[in-house]
Amino acid sequence: MIRIYAYLYLDYSWMNLPIPGIIVLGVVYWSGKKYDEAKFFSEKDELTGLYNRRFIQKSMPMILQNTKKIHNCLGIVLIDCNDFKVINDTYGHAKGDLVLQKIAETFNVLLETNDIAARWGGDEFLVILHRAKFDALYVWKEKLAEHMSDLSSQLGFSITLSVGVSSYPQEGSEFEYLVSTADKDMYAYKERHKGKKVYNGQR
Repeated sequence: MIRIYAYLYLDYSWMNLPIPGIIVLGVVYWSGKKYDEAKFFSEKDELTGLYNRRFIQKSMPMILQNTKKIHNCLGIVLIDCNDFKVINDTYGHAKGDLVLQKIAETFNVLLETNDIAARWGGDEFLVILHRAKFDALYVWKEKLAEHMSDLSSQLGFSITLSVGVSSYPQEGSEFEYLVSTADKDMYAYKERHKGKKVYNGQR
């Protein structure tokens, strides 16, 4: 419209490049790109591409509210990579980063629509499974163990995980309590199953 106005009333030739428009579009594109980058790094972990802890803590009140509204279940899964420091010290930090990235890729394979995976910190991850009843959490853990076995064969060294779970609403309604319950379950599991794969049929 500006071009048409300039052509009709300002004797502006169609052959001239719309320099101001190009500049404006460039600024808008650059600003949009920077906004997308800022949004990504505010919500996502740079190494794994998973959501970060800040995003989960911000989103959980709404997730729990929606889950309660439709009378659904919610599974909280806390995951720790066993002997991660040993992996870093033995094979180097680049290999350690690769392990974390491969674990993240496994989550992307196992998760269903609306499920969420996050890097909780260091070598810990948190997974939120929608519509997951209590028994289904252990089935999911077994599938995860199978993928870690495949990953161990692929990388040439053992990758095992310690996993703890909690379930909404069976074990609580507050996110902090559910995470704390899963955390205790994870460390109890770690003590019972050192060196073993991430699966146990009973707590």
